[in-house]
Order: sequence, then structure tokens, then C-alpha cells
Amino acid sequence: MTYSFQKKLIALTASLLIAAPSISAPFTQGGTWYWDDADRHDTNGSYPNDDGVVRTQQAPTLGSDNERNNIRNKFDSAGVPWVEVINTPYFLGNNAPFGNQIATMNAVENTADALANRPESGPDEWQRAVNPITVLWGPVQLDNARQEIADDIERTFVFRGNWNIDAPIYVGSNKTIWIDGDLTYTGADTPHVGGAAYTPKGSKMHGVFTVRRKASAWDANRGNIGENDWTSLGQNYAEPPNIVELNKPLKESIENQPIVQNVTFLGSQRGKIKVELSTAQSNPDGNWARYDPDLKPRNSNGTLANTGQVIPRTNGIHFDHARNVVVDGVRLEGALNAIYVSGTFQVDIKNNFIDKSVFRGVHLHGSGHAADNLAFVRNNLITRNHWDGIDIDSHSARYQVEENVIIGADNRFLIWTEIDAHHNLINDNVGIINLTQHSPIGAGGFQENGTEMNIGAQGTRWNTWQNNNIFNALEAKQGFLMRGTESNRVVQQDNVTWFNNYVWQQKRSMTTSNPKMDGIVDDVMYLWLNNDGNP
Repeated sequence: MTYSFQKKLIALTASLLIAAPSISAPFTQGGTWYWDDADRHDTNGSYPNDDGVVRTQQAPTLGSDNERNNIRNKFDSAGVPWVEVINTPYFLGNNAPFGNQIATMNAVENTADALANRPESGPDEWQRAVNPITVLWGPVQLDNARQEIADDIERTFVFRGNWNIDAPIYVGSNKTIWIDGDLTYTGADTPHVGGAAYTPKGSKMHGVFTVRRKASAWDANRGNIGENDWTSLGQNYAEPPNIVELNKPLKESIENQPIVQNVTFLGSQRGKIKVELSTAQSNPDGNWARYDPDLKPRNSNGTLANTGQVIPRTNGIHFDHARNVVVDGVRLEGALNAIYVSGTFQVDIKNNFIDKSVFRGVHLHGSGHAADNLAFVRNNLITRNHWDGIDIDSHSARYQVEENVIIGADNRFLIWTEIDAHHNLINDNVGIINLTQHSPIGAGGFQENGTEMNIGAQGTRWNTWQNNNIFNALEAKQGFLMRGTESNRVVQQDNVTWFNNYVWQQKRSMTTSNPKMDGIVDDVMYLWLNNDGNP
């Protein structure tokens, strides 16, 4: 790595549960900058040896131990694990090299407030507003209420107490669902479909709460088919012949029914949705995917294992063909995809704590909005996902992804866009790498991934990445990346905007990534603690 030197100066809507987050200017660093040769650039065309330059500088001292302790206590009061997440050397521990700086970020401050200010409990039956309130204390009451939960009459259901759920819960229109107890999905594995753009490899068609119509269709060869007739990927992700054709009538039957609309999930401090991993008992026929040979779990020492990963039995909250949906203040743990949003519009996912998802924390899929200010993913704490934090996928458009805190993504990325996602704003988020060593795969930062060239689509475009911060990056791929034709991806690079993004590293000698080579100097900047390079 070589160095040169130059001086340069650079210069929400209220929640249902809590007051609007404090509004303050995003972090911006001015002062004197070095110009360092970048080590990686994925869109440099016929100039493979030219990766451009990035601006670098000594990391500023921000905040104080008292401010950091205040933030730690808020996360602690919200039920975030102290030892495994809060008091760690990569987040807010006393030995965290960037702990005080992390605590001053808008995303961290406002997300800590949002989680800490969730109500202690949900409403009681006597607290009636416009619609009836039903409190469910266990499986028997749930089974008696399933039909009412699935209808379209305006109702509120409060899930209270600590108990198991043995089958997906279908949710119809005009529902408010309170998660006010510790709910664990212990039912059978749900089908794991794949093999088409509308059902990527990481998809299931159900969640613990399944916000869509029940599938029902007529097939000339099979007769009447329904929810028990989905064709699933087999063991070790073996793909059955004609899986797309077999599932198409069921998928289309969902889309041809009236849309599910006006559904709100609210969480209290004592509420949680947990999904157990697949077992031989939850998949007794042994013919549905319960083991991904390509997904690598992380060993206790931080290295990646050579084995695959047993997957959870279902998603957490699953939206498909829905409109005007909210997930506010819910804790989800151990799901395949914690919150899955497919073909769904007017979405607000906020103030949630998502932990240990095996695939994605939030998966936005096929939800292309035609206007701004209709779709939000904001102030969520997403920790310890095996695959992705937030995946803006498959034609999803005009989402405002703001002030989220994402810690760890073992096999892929903290936030990324892919497959024709466009006009999305990724603003003022904090990404935190939770590794102590380089990783042979995955563990990436934020990425504009593009669309596979063999799909023949327009590519990702008109996405804006601004005011984001990534901490503890050890190598180039853990910063900000933008793919190109060299990676067999289509990205409309000229109209993708990068502005005022920062990567925080312990050493200046650590490798860097330059997402664009168009002369922009304030797209991505690097801040380091130790100047071990040669100025």
C-alpha cells in the first residue's frame, strides 16, 4: 500500500409505541486527509491494476465512557444479551476499540431508546378501543381463535405467557397482534421451496405468523391441492424435478385472492418469537430440506466450520401479497428469515430486536413501491445472523433503510441490494464486524451487488448509500462494495450514489475498498486508530 498527502475539508416519523427519535446531523469528519491507494475496486473495467484512491485519517475521539454506559444500560433493559452482544470488544465493551464512537452514532442512540421504551406489557381485555381485544394464554385458546385471526374482521389479539406454537398462524386483514409473552415455534418444518426467482433458495412459504391467504388450487394431474402440497427442496438442498411448475399453481392462488391488509405486530418488553432448529422429529418424513451444506456455522474461536448448518423450522413473521403492514418493537430469535416481506407494499419495520437468524434478519423481496415515503426499515437491532442482516432483493424499490444497527453476518453481508432493487435509500446505518480474524468467505459490510447477467434484467440502480458507518473492518470486503461486470453482475453504476460513508479500522495498513472511480472523494472514507503506514 502506498500513501500520498493532501488537505481537504468536507463538510422521522413517530413510532406507534414511543416518541420520534431525536434528530441530529449524521456523523461527518472534516480536517486533514491522506490519500491512500485502494486495495479493491470491483468496477474498474479494463484497468484491473487501478483500484483508485480512498481518503483516510486518524479516527476522532468521540463520546465518553458515561455516554457509552448509558447506551449499554438501555440495551440491557431491553433484553439484549449483556455478555454475548453488549459488553463485547466489537460493540460497547470496556475493551472495545471504538466503543465510545459507536455509542455516539444516531442509529445506536435512537435504536437503544426505541428498544428500551417499548411498553412493559400489552393491553388487557378490558382495555377496549374500537375493536375487540382477545388475550390468548396457551395453545388451546389459540386453536379456538385461529379462524378469527385469519378472517378480515377488525380484531386485536394479545399473545401472553410462555408457551409453544405447534403450527403456523394465518393472519387476515385488519388485525393487531401483540407479542406479550415468550412464544416458541415447536411445530413441524414448513416447506422450503426453491428454484425460481419468486422463491429463492433461502425461502420458506410460512412463518410462525403467516400474513397471506391460504394456498388452494386445482391441478389437472393432482386434483385439489393446498397448503400440505408444497414441493420442498429435499435433504441437503436437493432440488426435485419440476419444483417450479409444481409450486406455481399454489403461489398463483395466493396472488389471485384478495390482498391481506392493515396488519400490525406490536411487541412488549417481555415478548419474544423464537423458532427452534429442525430435528428428525420436526421433519419425520425426512424429505424436506433441514440441512444446508453450503451455509457455514462459526466455531467458538471465530473461524468458519467446514460443515453445513441445520436450519430453523420456519420464518418468524412472513408477509406475502399484503399491504399496509407494521412490525414494531418485536423480538425475534432463531428464525430462518426473521421478517420476510414478499410482494407486499406500504411496509414499516421498526424498533425490533432480531437475533440469530440463520438466513436473513429482514428480507425485502419483490416489493417495488411506485412512490416514496411508503416503505421503511428503521431503528432495528439485528445481531448474529449467519447470512445477511438486511437483504434488499428482487425488484424491491423505494425503501428507506435508516438508522439500523447490524452486528455480524457470518456468511454474507450486513446490508446489501441485489436483483434489480432500485431507488432505495440506505442512510445513517451502523454496521459492526464481530470477527477477530480474516474470514475466507462472507462477513462482508455493505454492498451494491447487482443482478446476475444471465437473468437479463436492468440491474440494481438509483440506490443511494449515505451517512453509513462500518466499525471493526479488517479487510476490504468488510467496507463498502459495488459489484460489476467482472463479477458477472449488472449495476447501473453511474446512477448509484455513495456519499459520506465511513469505515473504522484499527490499523491504517488494513485493506480498503473504493466503490466508485468517478473522481468522487467523499463517497467512502477510512478512519484508523494506528498509523502503521508510511505517510
